[in-house]
Amino acid sequence: MKRFLLLCKRQLIQPVFLLLCLFLPFSCLFIRKLEQNSASSLYIGLYAKEPDALTDACFSELKDNSKSLVFQIYTDEEMMRNDVAKAALDCAYAFDKGFHARLLEKDYKNSITCYVSASTVMDDLSREVVFSALFRVFGEDIAVTYAGRAGIFEAAQTGTAVQEIAELYHSYADGQEVFTLDYQYLNTLAEEPSNSAPSAVAMPVRGLIAVLLFISGLAGGVTCLSDREKKLPVSSIYSISIPLLFMAASSLVTLWLTKEAGSFIKELTALLLYMLLILLFVRLLLVIIKKPALLSASIPVFALGSLIFCPIFINLGAVLPFFSVMEKLFLPYYYLLLS
Repeated sequence: MKRFLLLCKRQLIQPVFLLLCLFLPFSCLFIRKLEQNSASSLYIGLYAKEPDALTDACFSELKDNSKSLVFQIYTDEEMMRNDVAKAALDCAYAFDKGFHARLLEKDYKNSITCYVSASTVMDDLSREVVFSALFRVFGEDIAVTYAGRAGIFEAAQTGTAVQEIAELYHSYADGQEVFTLDYQYLNTLAEEPSNSAPSAVAMPVRGLIAVLLFISGLAGGVTCLSDREKKLPVSSIYSISIPLLFMAASSLVTLWLTKEAGSFIKELTALLLYMLLILLFVRLLLVIIKKPALLSASIPVFALGSLIFCPIFINLGAVLPFFSVMEKLFLPYYYLLLS
């Protein structure tokens, strides 16, 4: 026990290692803030000069079903324009008087006015979202009009037939028969399986933890080989485990600061299993490699290989089968799998 405490003290007086332990939580917290800022929502205003059932349904569709765009409904057009000018809104849409009647008469020109903030370049994206929601709502009128003119239903203009057509329209619009795209973000490899293709983008917090723990274990192996050259009676298990323990503590703090942590038992179990895997791997390397300089030279290779092949900053295995094979050769992949 005394020897273990002395080795812990020796580890703590190494300034580079201490800086690395501090670098992990603060760098990951910084990355998390960047992610949150880059994923911030777009704010879009909506205003109808003469609100009716169509504009109300369209506005409800936009507010309820949009995930990355935030829609705000205004009752004062001048206030909405001022918010656009102040960049409180990225852009805004004003629907003209008699909008529904103009659509039925195919009088589309200048029926919607778009106000765009000078600081945004996302107005084209919002326009696609607004018009897709509008078409979804107005599609019912198109279906009823088409059925009446084509004579698909007898007495298609009666209330019963119109109601039946409307119900059929909504049934197909909301059903599985219509082709849709479902976008999902995968934080780790341990996400529940879904029918959609895996995301190519991965959160880097757990990936950085995995790589730094791996580097810490390898550095412990270098220390062990150096002690052997100096004829010091030091256990290889102690030499490898001590930097892993300190880095694991830093990792738990990192997960808590970045709000990535799940249950404490789950996180601790994943870390312990990963540390055991690193310990076994480094012990195997010490059987093959006897020189500390050679093991030190291998650390950049393992680190760069992990960063390139494992899904840390980007999950290339989601689109390239070669990477999905290579990632399994590096230990950080298994921590991402466990967590």
